This record gives sequence, structure tokens and C-alpha cells, in this order.
Amino acid sequence: MELYSVLCTLYSVLCTLKNNRFTLRMELYSVLCTLYSNKNRFTLRMELYSVICTLYSNLKVMTIKQLSIFIENKSGTLIRVLDLLSRANIQIIASTIADTQDYGIFRVLCSAPGQAFLILKDNGINVQLADVMAITIDDEPGRAAQAVKALSDAGVNILYMYSFLWKGKGVLTMRTEEVALAEKVIQENNIQVLDETEFIL
Repeated sequence: MELYSVLCTLYSVLCTLKNNRFTLRMELYSVLCTLYSNKNRFTLRMELYSVICTLYSNLKVMTIKQLSIFIENKSGTLIRVLDLLSRANIQIIASTIADTQDYGIFRVLCSAPGQAFLILKDNGINVQLADVMAITIDDEPGRAAQAVKALSDAGVNILYMYSFLWKGKGVLTMRTEEVALAEKVIQENNIQVLDETEFIL
């Protein structure tokens, strides 16, 4: 209970800052890891992350966590990432790779993004957590265009997007900097979105 009280106090303080919700959570996680650096065990860090997610879950959000993994364009780098996730029994739900001359960005939706983030970090892999929106649409022609048009007409700039099928539905995964505006458009147009609980296996 003492740990929970500390977490609640820190969370309340950080919520007074003018940051977005994702930044608040990651700042809190960073603070806690610093405070408990003398107990830098993986199990403790996962317990902390779990409590943070519980505290955060009471906020109504329309985003989910995506891993953005920076990997060198050389043999063996991708398989190392996949092997680490596999050994932790973390399932990849969807992924895409954007490559440049020197490195690739391996974007991943998985069953346990927080755990995956810590595992990859602990193994020296350059990884970030990003908030993305996962819009569900009927798996038929024209539905993706309708959803994207609604966002575009409202002035939402989509930085990147990829799609996959999930439980018989099409899913458009996108990242935007206008999250609040995108959420407003989604609500007004009755567009359905996935939340993180959908991927808990």
C-alpha cells in the first residue's frame, strides 16, 4: 500500500503538468525507475509499469501502444528482436518496416507492449513506445477511404498508416500529432477503435 500511495502522489503531481497523456505516463515510469534504481530488477519494473497502467486506465483514451524499433540494415538484427519477443511469449499482432539506407524502423503492435519495451531496452536495442490509433472498419471496399476522408476533411494529418485484419475486421493503424482532433472526429462519426485489452492473449 505504501508503494501504491507513492505512485498515486507522483501521478497526481505529473497530471498537473501541461504534457500529453503518453508523456505523463512515461515520465512517471522514468521517475519510478530512478527512485528504485537500487532494486533494478525486471520483476519490480514490470510491477511498477502494471500499476501505472492501472492508474492510467481510468482515462478515456483512443490510442494504443506501438513499439518503434530501430534496427541496423544488416543480417541478424531483425531475428534478434523477434527471438527476444518469442522467448518472452509475446505475440506480434501486426508489424511494418520502413527502411532507410542505414537502418530500418520496425513498427510493432503486440500482446504486451510494456513488457516488450523493457525486454528490448534491457538488451541494448533502440526502441520507443508511440501512441497510435487503431480504427476498425468492415472488411469491404471503400470503408478505409471513408474513415480516412473523415479525418482528412477535419484537418487531421496522418504521419503514417498501415493496415491488418483482426477478428474479421479491417484495422487501420495510424499515427497523428492531432490526437484530440482525431478523437473528436472519431466520436462524431461513430468510428470504432481498438483498445489495448483487445490484444491481451
